[in-house]
Amino acid sequence: MFLPLQLAKQFSPKNVKFALGLLMAFSLPACGSAFFVDQGHVDDIDGVKFDITQPYLFVKKAFKLRGENLSVLQLETMRDAMPSIAVMTHQILGAENAQALADLERQGVRNLRQRLGLHPNTPLYVKTIQHWVVTTHTIEFTTDYFYSENRRPAVTFRDNYRFAKTDLGWQFSGHPLAQPEGVLICTHTPAGWMRCDQPASPSESLGPSAPSALKSVSVLAVPTAALSTSPAQNEAWRQ
Repeated sequence: MFLPLQLAKQFSPKNVKFALGLLMAFSLPACGSAFFVDQGHVDDIDGVKFDITQPYLFVKKAFKLRGENLSVLQLETMRDAMPSIAVMTHQILGAENAQALADLERQGVRNLRQRLGLHPNTPLYVKTIQHWVVTTHTIEFTTDYFYSENRRPAVTFRDNYRFAKTDLGWQFSGHPLAQPEGVLICTHTPAGWMRCDQPASPSESLGPSAPSALKSVSVLAVPTAALSTSPAQNEAWRQ
């Protein structure tokens, strides 16, 4: 870093600017990377543009939009509903906002922490929103969440949702299935991706903290990754 300054002492005055320029060249890349902020992006899928930006950027990044066999009309419908789905998902994740969680329960949204026997303040993170069933007036999908307690390996859990188009916009209208799909088995694919699926047959246990009522309808997890708490680590784990 000090080499350009040492050389500058030996140069004639007209070359001092050149030496200082080298110093700036060595310094600027490090400064730029330190202040990088993910502003999101616009994702173009079959000509339909999705704004993967704030607010709720990391929720929107969890939307699986490719490889879902969706028509252009269905993609346009999902684009219109994305903000409403992102808001609800963010509220489900937000353990610090007890009022928002209470409002969701009054609307009929399942309380996942309660069903999993977790402490009310346990952080939840969103992994993937996928399995879209889209019509003109309704959208059904699943959401994969993950959590960890006491530095244990992360557990991935799936629930299902339905949104309907109303005069007030897209709103939650119930759960397509009477119960969540439950805890998933997650494995790394040969390409390095994390794939989470339901087991071939249900298990009788979710773990020691799960309520007995939930154990009878859910499946056993095989955790495969440690929980990340920063947005950057969260995004890396998702991939």
